[in-house]
Amino acid sequence: MMDRRSWQRFNAYVRSGLPRLGLIFLAGWMMQGPPFGGGGEVLARGPAKPSAPARSGEEKAGEVAWSHLKGYYKGLGLKAQDLSSLKLEGVKESPGGYHVRFQQIYRGLPVEGGRIAVHLDRNYKVVMVRNRYIPNLRVNVKVPVTIKQAEAVRIARNRPKPPFVLRGAVSSQKVIFPDKEGPRLAWKVSVPSSQPPGDWIFFVDSHKGEILKVMELSMAKEEEEEGKTVPKGTGHPRVPGH
Repeated sequence: MMDRRSWQRFNAYVRSGLPRLGLIFLAGWMMQGPPFGGGGEVLARGPAKPSAPARSGEEKAGEVAWSHLKGYYKGLGLKAQDLSSLKLEGVKESPGGYHVRFQQIYRGLPVEGGRIAVHLDRNYKVVMVRNRYIPNLRVNVKVPVTIKQAEAVRIARNRPKPPFVLRGAVSSQKVIFPDKEGPRLAWKVSVPSSQPPGDWIFFVDSHKGEILKVMELSMAKEEEEEGKTVPKGTGHPRVPGH
């Protein structure tokens, strides 16, 4: 039991309105949870900000490779304006790191063999650059072709005697074909064949119908590996892997 003085203090406390605030606070706690932790949920104020999506390893490798080319293009024998003709072709991941390839483009058409490959280790450090960029191209791509796409495919398919026995669909595209006499407009025709076996690539002149070059895909990959290899920050070629 409370004595007289304690009872007077309690009545004064009730008349002051403080218990009402306490009840309101308690009601809010019960609806939203304790505001200072200890369980429950605290309602967020305003809309939540979406977190930025995490970049994949390939995306980061592509960004690092492009930044490297912008910083060291002179060491590769390139001009600043040459960078605008490079298009990211793809990024591959391997146990050793990442391999980023840029395709050279001339007036909207891919330049056959014109590529730059940037190789990075697992820590995204550039360890090697292969440069096959073809400078000083001059070719009129607006001249109407006399050999249409279908005709170029026919020329390629009928090259061997007897003709190819196909094991898949033939594909073709218009490209810039570098040549000793000057770059040409050509059709690049890819022929997957079971007889003779292989994935054959033909380059057919788009004006004369002349077959400029024939190669099998494995040969193309070997040829692509040949190129000027430049260590980071220098203009000195070196043997790959040494």
